[in-house]
Formats: sequence, C-alpha cells, structure tokens
Amino acid sequence: MPTKDRSDFVVRLLDYYADTGFQGQVILGDSSSGKHLQITADAIDQLSSRLNVEHREYPELNVAQTTNALLTYVETEYCTLLPDDDFLCKPGVDQCVQFLDSNPDYVSAHGLGVMFALKSGTATGEVTGFYYYRQGTLEGQTGAQRLEEMFNSYFVTNFSIQRTNSVRAMFQDAPGVTEWSFGAELLPVGLSAVYGKAKELDCLFLVRQHHEQRYALPDTIDWVTDPDWSTSYHGFLTRLVEALVEQDGITREDAIPVVKNAFRAYMKTRIAKENWNSKRFSGRVKNTARTVPGVRTFRNLARTFLPKRQNSISLKELLKPSSKYHQDFLPVYKAITKQTLASVP
Repeated sequence: MPTKDRSDFVVRLLDYYADTGFQGQVILGDSSSGKHLQITADAIDQLSSRLNVEHREYPELNVAQTTNALLTYVETEYCTLLPDDDFLCKPGVDQCVQFLDSNPDYVSAHGLGVMFALKSGTATGEVTGFYYYRQGTLEGQTGAQRLEEMFNSYFVTNFSIQRTNSVRAMFQDAPGVTEWSFGAELLPVGLSAVYGKAKELDCLFLVRQHHEQRYALPDTIDWVTDPDWSTSYHGFLTRLVEALVEQDGITREDAIPVVKNAFRAYMKTRIAKENWNSKRFSGRVKNTARTVPGVRTFRNLARTFLPKRQNSISLKELLKPSSKYHQDFLPVYKAITKQTLASVP
C-alpha cells in the first residue's frame, strides 16, 4: 500500500483491518514526511497486537517504484495493491483466494465494487454519493486476445487479488517508463491481461472513495503533452511486446500491432469519455431543470423504461439486512461514518 501525506486515510484503513480480524500482512510504503509519518507510526504501534503491519519509508520513490520495493517483502502466494483510501471486504478476499487456488489459468480475481463520496471530503462523514464501480472479466485464451479485451473495455486489475509472482513481473522496472500513468497503472494492467485470465465473482469486494485528494489519471491533453510521455509510451510498448512474445510464442513483428491496436482502442474510448463529460450539463443547469414543472416526472418515467445497469448496488440496498452483501459492507460503513454497528439500520 503506497501512501504519501494522507495519514487520516491510512489510520482509517488500518483500524478497519484490525476491527475485521484481517490475518494477512499489510505492507505500507510511506513517502510521507513530518506529522503524517509520525501519526501513521503511532497508529501502527497501537495496533501491533491486532494487525501485522510492515512500515517502510520511501521518501524519494514514486508509486510504481514504491510498489516494486514493497513486493520484495511479500511472502504469500497472493497479494493486491490497494490505495490508502479504499477498502477490501475480507469475505470477498477469501473467496477470491479460494477461486485462484482452484483455477490456475486465472491470474487475478475480484468481486463487485462500489464507490462512495462523503460530504466532508475527508476520511469520515456523511455519505452523499454512492454508485457501482465497474470492473470486468477477461476470458481470452491467449495473451493477445486478453490484451485486446482489456483495452477495448478497460478496467483496473491492480486492486484484484493476484498471483504474487505475476505482480512482481508487472511492476519490475521498465526502461524509459517514468510517467506515472504508464508505470503505476496502464503497464501493470496490460501485463496482467497478457499473463492470464481475470474473474469477477458474485461477492462484495472493493469499496472505493471519491474525493479531491484522490490519485486520478490526468486529462488526456495534459497527459500526451507531458515531456515524459513519448519515452514512457515506447517503454510501455516494448515491455508489452516482450511479454506477448514470451506468453504467446509469437514474433515481435506480430506482437507490435497487437499492442498498438489495443492502445489505440483505449485512447479512443478515453478521449470519447472526456468529450462526453465536457458536454454534460453543469450542476447549476441540472438543478434549474429540476425546478421546471414536469421535468422530474418525465425523467423518472423515462427511467422506468430504461434497462437497469447489471450489478448496480445502492447504499440503501446494502444497508438492508436482507441484502446478501449487507454483513460484508457494515464494517466499511462503520469505518467511513464512525457509527457503531449497533446504530446501523
């Protein structure tokens, strides 16, 4: 778990894992300084009897470099890369491990994901936004097929439970890949697809938080004009071509167009999404429209004729005891709202 100057999120997450009886190891790569470093160290000391935490300081390393360094301390067959502001549900983790044990052709497994926002914008507070976080499945029989699947319908596998040997290969230093988006996300995700299949199980697994401090991919125009973009792209291309040659037994000449076409599909979708978001009504226009007589009624009526998104999960549903995900979600809800479980409806 790489982190930098977000001790409030780190402490929240460590408390959560201690409270849920997590028996694995949390390996924390800390690039923080000053009070954040001390707050985290104090929290780890207080939880030492309940939670196994390895706290390593990496003040000069970026996310990809920190992750690569942390992987040298992993002793288990499976691991995951988790941001300090997100949660994994312990029962879901156990199900993913069991699945990978029984399915050696799969490199990664995950369950359903959701994303929430808090009114405070910090580590705890009232939940004001909640929606389904899309992940996916890769079932192609070759690395080339899975890479095309991945970049045509992109999702992040970093948060999945993955085989440790594969993750080490994903985050090993790739010459020239210095730009954050390539090194910390796109290259590891692409390599994961090449190395093996990915499965989504019917369990609550990942709970992510949206907030202003969240590490997010940059705007595409800003990204491609970054001075490090060109060299990082070529390093990304070279590393994926090498992986395809090794995984599929194809020539370099055959592997190059596979990677280029997959990346072209990713860029097309990414730009189209940004264009769509830039054309959406502003919040002020939406709020004004809601005051016009008949608009809300028409919107609600239209929604009844639209297909519901598969696997959509609402906060209201998760808080119902009848939900099959209810018990797994409650410890997360307690952590983000600071409510006791007895007070949760």
